[in-house]
Amino acid sequence: SLDDIVFPHGLEEIGDYAFADSYWDEIHIPASVEVIGEFAFDCSEGNSEGKIYVKKGSYADKYFSDESSQYSGKVIILD
Repeated sequence: SLDDIVFPHGLEEIGDYAFADSYWDEIHIPASVEVIGEFAFDCSEGNSEGKIYVKKGSYADKYFSDESSQYSGKVIILD
């Protein structure tokens, strides 16, 4: 179980299974991320309380729009 995770700007990749079966309160993904690996946020029991913050129009925004069934929590899109 994790609290808040804030990745620094400049991070380009989140690897396969990076947070699989993990629980967190908030994750902030910078617009610099260009790759999110397979099952990076997949949680078999769900993480409905977790929030992921992404920048509008970023790779992460598109990723969670296309792969919405993989993550059961909230994705919050920031301007």
